[in-house]
Amino acid sequence: MDQTKHYTIEVVNVSKKYPVLHSFTNCRDDKAVRNKRREVLRDVNFTVQQGEAFGLLGQNGSGKTTLIKILATLLLYDSGSVRLAGYDSAKNGAKIRSLVGYVSGQERDYDWRLSGIDNLLYFCSLYNLTRKESDDRIAKLAEVLQVERYLSMPYKAYSAGVKQRFSIIRGLINDPLILLLDEPTKSLDKELATSIRRYIREELIEKEGRTTFFVTHDEDEAAVLADRTGTLIEGTIVI
Repeated sequence: MDQTKHYTIEVVNVSKKYPVLHSFTNCRDDKAVRNKRREVLRDVNFTVQQGEAFGLLGQNGSGKTTLIKILATLLLYDSGSVRLAGYDSAKNGAKIRSLVGYVSGQERDYDWRLSGIDNLLYFCSLYNLTRKESDDRIAKLAEVLQVERYLSMPYKAYSAGVKQRFSIIRGLINDPLILLLDEPTKSLDKELATSIRRYIREELIEKEGRTTFFVTHDEDEAAVLADRTGTLIEGTIVI
């Protein structure tokens, strides 16, 4: 990993609102109702320093996933500014995506008809990895995540836990400088969750020094992974 830059996450006064959905028949003649928006994030501010692991706690529906999608440049914010690795997300989205590993657990990211390894090879191609680089990274991560025996199976045959492990592999396949993890051990049994948390903490954070931002509702997970934590309450982070 290139340690010549000060890789960090900087979020300043970020706010985000979503339209409130209404029955068409009830609001078609009421402009105020049609334009009503629900505030999800309000003037969010925080910084994650190079090599630090920051954990964001919050209840379901509190806006955690919205915030991490903004960091991954998958959602636009309404106001404020976001910088990752020194790059402005509003201007340098493609560059940021090349530096970030995002673990979302979204099953629709995968082609259910293809095998696990074919899916992973496709993701490798998006980062212009050679076949040898792809094979080496897949083999290493498949061993760590204990999915070697699933690589040749179709993705549609996987359990929820196996799918989550493949999501983690996808997030690491580009050897990212910054990790964004949305509930990284969701759907995993206790033993495997403990193993994955240990790998993230000891190898990725402590040994390799990757800047990490993750969201979770599990206080035990936050205690293992995070150097610092905050809680998202009514759209604002309390640290």
